[in-house]
Amino acid sequence: MTTTRQPALKTLDFSLPLLNNQHEVYAQGIFQGLSQTDSALEAKYAPTWVRTYAHHLSINVYIKGRIAHLFKAKADGLVDASIMDVKERKQRLSEIGRGRLGDVVDCEGQVLEGSLRSGALQEIRRVSQSLGPGKGVSVSTTVKLRDPMAAISELNKMEQVYSEAPQYNDNRNQTIVVVDKETRDLLEQIGNRTRAELPAAEVKELEDSKSED
Repeated sequence: MTTTRQPALKTLDFSLPLLNNQHEVYAQGIFQGLSQTDSALEAKYAPTWVRTYAHHLSINVYIKGRIAHLFKAKADGLVDASIMDVKERKQRLSEIGRGRLGDVVDCEGQVLEGSLRSGALQEIRRVSQSLGPGKGVSVSTTVKLRDPMAAISELNKMEQVYSEAPQYNDNRNQTIVVVDKETRDLLEQIGNRTRAELPAAEVKELEDSKSED
């Protein structure tokens, strides 16, 4: 089995992401202001034991080194605050997913004050039309919200929701040595019964494999 080993602390460059992706996600979560438990959940650790995982992660020297570097880089102005971090991206997508028309316009169709700042708002269009000489002007307003399903889909991708679980094939062979005569006779009866239920070709293959052993 091949395992990934972290370099020695003295040679590790903490400006680079950690080799263990879950450790990196946890470190980024702490850096972005999440709690230890929420950071562990972000890193996809099992909810049942998440507090235990969070404790062990919090004392991991490699993770502590990475977190310390991130905060130092921020203090030194090396982290670009104009770039949205993971938490902010999720907040913006959630704002779009929760967007409602009633949050933008009132029951009379008038645009609500402050609604222009809503991340769910995609477009507001006003069209003026003359009603004729001396009759004034008619103004119609069209409001369009961003697609909430697209935002929810992006959130699902970030959270890896509905992703297929990995499939594992167990190819191990197990040999059972039986020394008790009664148990050996019982196993022989089960084997005979199994052969009787198998097609002739499979029985021959089974006998051939036994003779090879």
